[in-house]
Amino acid sequence: MATIKRVSVTSEIIDFMKKSIKNGDWIVGGKIPSETVLSKTLGVSRASIRQAIAQFVTIGILKPEQGRGCFLISDKIDERLGNANALLEHDYADISKVLKFRLLIEPEASFLAASKDTSQIYSLTDKLREFHRIMKNSLDKPQEFIKADLDFHIALAYASGNELIGDTLKYVFANTTKSHTKINSLFGFKDGLNYHAKILDALESQDPKRAFHVMERHLKHALEEIEKI
Repeated sequence: MATIKRVSVTSEIIDFMKKSIKNGDWIVGGKIPSETVLSKTLGVSRASIRQAIAQFVTIGILKPEQGRGCFLISDKIDERLGNANALLEHDYADISKVLKFRLLIEPEASFLAASKDTSQIYSLTDKLREFHRIMKNSLDKPQEFIKADLDFHIALAYASGNELIGDTLKYVFANTTKSHTKINSLFGFKDGLNYHAKILDALESQDPKRAFHVMERHLKHALEEIEKI
């Protein structure tokens, strides 16, 4: 097998793993090849293999077991990792417009929320962690996942202390459900789960600057991804 030489090594490893599952080379209930074997097969570092595996573990496709290896527990790849079908021009414009608007207000809202006192931070993170839990438990239920995802962002916006930010974002979400459903169908579940975990960590650390930059990266990443399609 040819070694992987493209710029995004982790993305290429993920593509290889997706094909292995779809082709039936890896079967549900079975153990996948070890990090060492995959590293030698693909010609990449074990660290890169580990990073790709972590993506699949996060969304409930793989499950590591201490002393036994890593097992395939679901083959619902497109639902959970995203299915980047071609977008129509107006779809792209709608999604891009929404994300660019969110970039104007959500990073600042995250900064303000992370600037609150300790008791307010605890109350907020408890609420956000519940939405995050619902997301993780709704990997087979896209509508529930999307609702919890948007509720996470709305709660964070209101936590800024400026109700106008929360009201505006809530209005935008109420009128762009179709766009957010398409975003989820394109990018799957991993991005929301990963970035939300990092936002929670920034809030718990009461680090406004990190909260701002993580939210900014979260939204910019989605914009960058649709530009590749």
